[in-house]
Amino acid sequence: MERHQGVARAPASAATPTRASLRTSARRSHPKTRTGCKTCKRRKIKCDETQPACRNCLKHSVTCDFQKTAGVANALSHPECPLVLVDLELLHNFTSATFSTLSTDPTLRTVWKTAIIRKAIDCDYVMRSILAVSAMHLAQYRPERRENYMRHGIHHHHLASGAATSLLRDPLPENCENLWIFSVLTMYFALGTPRTSETSLLIGDSVFPDWIFLLSGVKHLLVLIQQTARSGILSSFINHGSARWKSSHEPQHEKSNILDLLYQRVTSAVTDEHELSVYRHAIHELRCQISFTLASNSKALDIMDAFVWQFEVAETFMPLLRQMKMEAIVIFAHSCVILNALQGNKWLQGWGEFLISKVWTILDDEHKTWVDWPIQEIGWVPP
Repeated sequence: MERHQGVARAPASAATPTRASLRTSARRSHPKTRTGCKTCKRRKIKCDETQPACRNCLKHSVTCDFQKTAGVANALSHPECPLVLVDLELLHNFTSATFSTLSTDPTLRTVWKTAIIRKAIDCDYVMRSILAVSAMHLAQYRPERRENYMRHGIHHHHLASGAATSLLRDPLPENCENLWIFSVLTMYFALGTPRTSETSLLIGDSVFPDWIFLLSGVKHLLVLIQQTARSGILSSFINHGSARWKSSHEPQHEKSNILDLLYQRVTSAVTDEHELSVYRHAIHELRCQISFTLASNSKALDIMDAFVWQFEVAETFMPLLRQMKMEAIVIFAHSCVILNALQGNKWLQGWGEFLISKVWTILDDEHKTWVDWPIQEIGWVPP
């Protein structure tokens, strides 16, 4: 008995591991992390802190909160995103002033100010076209910053044209509306450019600025979108244009004797039957439009009235004008009377006189006598 009492016992601390010590050892087999992702912290496992997603989260196919903050972190690490204040100025000017110069019709003004701006938010070349037109508008009113506005306008126009031109070659139903808006805005941009031989936008070897021919492309796009446009944002433009055309074709304008002498001269001079039929149709449409324009109060006229005739003859007559046919040039000279009557609009100011002077330089002596009437109506004095 005494021998058993003499056996030495190991202290408790040196004995085999207790349950508590085993639990502590198990917890410490994965060191805690204070800087890992929240998912690993919640699961109480070691996070390797790999960006943009740690390996544990990838292994278990769960979202790593590193991914959520990566975009913000990247943005903060690249602070060079300066505001282009001039673009904000141009957009503000368009929605506060420019839109009202594009039509006198209240409905169309609202479309320009709201619906087309919404379209531009989703279409880069439409937005840039808006900024380009606004820049040309501001350049007319702020001479001290004229060069700066024009530089920005030309920059946006070139970028917009680069994006839209390839699409215009083969337009699709889903982009026809945007391309139509781009084409119309490009016409306004061209109207706002300086009228000099060095800076006017030309097509080929023609001496006429390109907005005269742009309506051919606009008409082609309208044909493609006519069915859907009845319920789209362009329906207002189609309805307004149709109403202006009908007003110009009321009986008193259809029966006007304006351009009778021109009609007789062209009929006597042109022998090609197809060409003559094109000219007769162009003269008839022009007679109606000139009669309507001269009989209307200037405040009742809309800038669209300047383009109704050109739109109507875009596919037949304009190719002959591009070929510099003398009779075509003479007929076009008479259309300058409409532009002159509408020069109260800033976009058309001076264009009637400018174009009649261009016509004078390219007509031969015989055909110069054919343009006496439009010269007198415009009040231009030949050199």
